[in-house]
Amino acid sequence: MKASPVRARANNSSPDPDVAKSGVGRAAAARYLARMRALRVELDSGVCIEIPVNSIQILAGATSRERRTIRIEEGGYALYWPLLDEGLAVPNLIAGSLGTRMWMRELARLGGSVTSPRKKAAAQANGRKGGRPSHRKSGQVSP
Repeated sequence: MKASPVRARANNSSPDPDVAKSGVGRAAAARYLARMRALRVELDSGVCIEIPVNSIQILAGATSRERRTIRIEEGGYALYWPLLDEGLAVPNLIAGSLGTRMWMRELARLGGSVTSPRKKAAAQANGRKGGRPSHRKSGQVSP
């Protein structure tokens, strides 16, 4: 006989005010999908998200049994795994897996600031030549 997946339901405790301001819905239900190796979180807004557990640091090395023991806390704003003694804020979980505009902008900014010996040498060579070449409109002839 196949065991049904353990499903956590939200309790009625009051949420942390800072987390509540995030604008992300609260978890209404959560469960571990063993066959898909994913965490499924159903929000009170009706949105459902499935996240591969290998992309969630605290669950990546956990056993199937540890992943199944999910509790919803803080009025739906947090998930807690008692066997791991670990928890996650639902807004952080969603932002970390989907990315927010601010998060994606910060990643792009950091990507542009990556330095390497080749990049440094090219910048120094351009500096010796007078800086970056100017952008010319098509059809313009150089002097």
